[in-house]
Formats: sequence, C-alpha cells, structure tokens
Amino acid sequence: MIVEELNIKNELVPLFNANINSHTKEYVTKLLSEKCSLNEIKRRQKVIQTLLCQKDFLTGYKYNPIYFSETLNLSQKLKTNVFIQTTFFGFERRNVHPDIVPCLVGNYLFLNHLKKLLLRVSTIDVEELQSYVRPILSFIEQVLTFDFSSKKSKDLKKGIDYISTLDFKPFLSQLFELESFISIAKMTIKNGFSIPKIGAQYQLTNSYHPCIPNAKKYSIHFDKGLNILTGANMGGKSTFLKTISICTYLGNQGFSIPSEAAIIPFFDYFGVHFNTKDDYRLASSHFMHEVLSIKEYLEKNNQGQQVFGVFDELFNTTNAEESYKLLKRLYQDIRLYEQSFLIVSTHLNVDELTNNKNINFYYLNTILKDGKVDFTYQLKEGISRLKLGERLFNESGILELLS
Repeated sequence: MIVEELNIKNELVPLFNANINSHTKEYVTKLLSEKCSLNEIKRRQKVIQTLLCQKDFLTGYKYNPIYFSETLNLSQKLKTNVFIQTTFFGFERRNVHPDIVPCLVGNYLFLNHLKKLLLRVSTIDVEELQSYVRPILSFIEQVLTFDFSSKKSKDLKKGIDYISTLDFKPFLSQLFELESFISIAKMTIKNGFSIPKIGAQYQLTNSYHPCIPNAKKYSIHFDKGLNILTGANMGGKSTFLKTISICTYLGNQGFSIPSEAAIIPFFDYFGVHFNTKDDYRLASSHFMHEVLSIKEYLEKNNQGQQVFGVFDELFNTTNAEESYKLLKRLYQDIRLYEQSFLIVSTHLNVDELTNNKNINFYYLNTILKDGKVDFTYQLKEGISRLKLGERLFNESGILELLS
C-alpha cells in the first residue's frame, strides 16, 4: 500500500488515541497501519459497535497509572530474580527484597480494579469482544490466587514463586489491544464519527476532513470506477480527495470515519498520492514517482485485486500537451477489476474524454461574479472550465513588484 501521504501517525492516530495508558498510541497505530482482511474489518467493527453501546463502561474505564506501572515493572522483572535476596553464611537463605512489596501491592490493586471494570462487560454475548475479556479475566484470577496485600515474608515468597510461572506477555498484549478498541470507541463518540457499512456500493454522506476546522461536508455516490475531478486553483480539489481517501482508508481498517453515514467497498490495495516531491538521493523525479505509482496500481489491478487510487494533479510536471496525451491514454485503455476505483484531479481540458461513458466527471464549484471570486467548495457533476491562475497571480501584487 502507498498511504504515507495520509499522515497516519501524526494526523489519524491522534483522532483515536484516548491516552488510556502509555501503550494506547502504539496499539492504535498498529491497527491503523496493518492492512486487514474483510473478515478482520467486520470483527473490528463488531468490537467497536458493541463498546459504543456501553457508554457508562467507556466513561468509567480508567485506573491509577501508578498501579498500572507496577504491573508493567512486575512483568519485566519476574524472570530476573531481582525480587529475592540471597544471603550466604555457609548456607543460602532467600529473603524478599524490600522494593518488591510496593510493586506487588500495586499490581494487586491494579488487577483487582481492572477485574471490576471488565466484569461490567463480561456477560455481553458478543464473541468478538469476549475473545479479549475472557482470557484477560482468567489471567487476573490466576494472579489473584495469592493475596499480595499480605506483608508476611513467607506469603510473599510463595506468591512470587507462583506468579513467576505465569506469562504476563499474552495478557498485556490482549489488554492493550482491547484498550485500543476502547480508545477508538471513546474517540468515536467524542468526534462524532460513524461506523461505515462495507458493501458493493460506494457512497459517502456528509463526509469531511477530520483535521480541518469547520471542514466542508461532501455527499457523493460513486457509481463508476473511473473518475476525473476538475476545478480552479484553491477550489478545494485536494481537500476533497483527502477526505474520501481518509474515510475510505479508515473504513477499510475497521475504524469509524468522519462521516454521517457511508457505504464503502473493500479494497485490497491503496495508492494515495498528493504533492509527491523529488528525491534527489534516489535520482528520481516527481514525474517518475507518478509513473512508478501508476505502474504499481495497474499491476495490482491486473492481478485481480480491488484497488483504490487517488492521484492529485497527475502528470502535471510535464508539458500540457504530453500530460493530456498520457492522461487520455490511461483513461482510454485501463480496465478496472470489479469494484476498483480511480480518481484523478487535473487542470487540463478533458472535454474530449466526456465521450467515454465509463468515466464520471466532477468539479468543485467556484463562482466569478463582479470581479470577485467565491470558492463555494460545492461538489458538482461535470467539468469546470474556470481558469483563475492569471487572476490570482495579478491580485497577489506581483505585477507591482515587477514594475
């Protein structure tokens, strides 16, 4: 997948990170970064939807971070024997290290509290959720077999010997993944996101860019795989393309999306391209990046994969004549597989391509009236023929500087 320009770590992860603990961000990032199957999407959605129905649980899910840190310390040090002092006076005597007491007590208090939290959802008959809750509660019961609030050295040594046989790693991994879903559910409510349906149609209702304040909302039903977007400079083409890319990608990761409602197809591959820069270290240009990206997109498509492609201002670094020739060839000869999707934004005159009934055309409406420019950011069907480059150049004050 090529999704670097969606800025997953810096823009998307914070939308779902409720900071339950220091590991939440790591696990949310993992869920967002690893492409998942259609079955995995449905599983994740089921967990999140179930949690969304438990608002009291979500609101009350919190614990003392100090006690939590003691559990982490315990899990890391159990195998090192640092909790038992051994004294040699002609014989060996095992003593409990004084530093172990607060660690054991903190762990005991954390697990007791975590048990109470999870018991609130332990009776919900949803296997996707219980696949986390059951093993976590089972491990807690094993650890709490011993009362680590006791200060007797004999009891503590016996308890340490016992829990040293337990493996905290699977427990913590399941806990952190469950908490990543709890975090996603919490932030879904906070942000007002929705869970999309995964289906054959491709329809977005009041979708918006989640990182832009008061962002424009778009509603659209894509009924064809091939699409071209036109519009004036600063008209909102890139924002629209990023909006549909973010919503579609999040939906394909089993996450909620910034949209009132949506039906999104499943895609095997994502190729999202915005403002690609030259890489001088690799001796590769913007144009060559685009060529290789288009090649990879077509290869995946020809392998029978359902591919999603967004290319902002494709081929705009070569001359206009050559750029149009390449764009025309691409749209005339491409044969998309089943539910594959391609949309390209361009400033080129694409009137000739309107004869191709396999292509849908859209534009972001900009109104020029009484010498004033009104960027409405409204999505419409058709082609925009409005040219604003020269006007914006003149109004910038550059001519005065030149004279």
